[in-house]
Amino acid sequence: MDILTLLAVGCTAVFVLVGCLWFSGCFVPISFRQIETDPIYVVYQSCTGPFRNTYKVLKQVEALIKTHDVASDHGFGIFFDNPRTTAESDLKWLAGYVVPLAAARKIETAKVPGLECGMIEGGTKYGIMDLPMRSILSLLT
Repeated sequence: MDILTLLAVGCTAVFVLVGCLWFSGCFVPISFRQIETDPIYVVYQSCTGPFRNTYKVLKQVEALIKTHDVASDHGFGIFFDNPRTTAESDLKWLAGYVVPLAAARKIETAKVPGLECGMIEGGTKYGIMDLPMRSILSLLT
């Protein structure tokens, strides 16, 4: 191969890599804010184990709520333990989606195995992190 071909292949590879990272939201700034809210209704799965399984659990919860014609693009995670002081296998956390009250009641009534429904109290200030989630690469941001 001559030098021009190698240069063209290299530039193409870099362009494709940067394009994939851009699509995944890796160049979008993550915003942190504090809000006071009305009650929030959530459908979630309680988990024990490594935090890195959050994406997998969110996909499972999403598939389960879709079987009941419920859609949400507001995922959440609540992590209770410090991974520096707790064994990875003992880490406790929740992962799920924010849904309208009617959807939470629908799933709660159906008693979907593996899913829990709950309400996060209103009138309290919560820390929010907005992270674009387009693919697994979005977690690199």
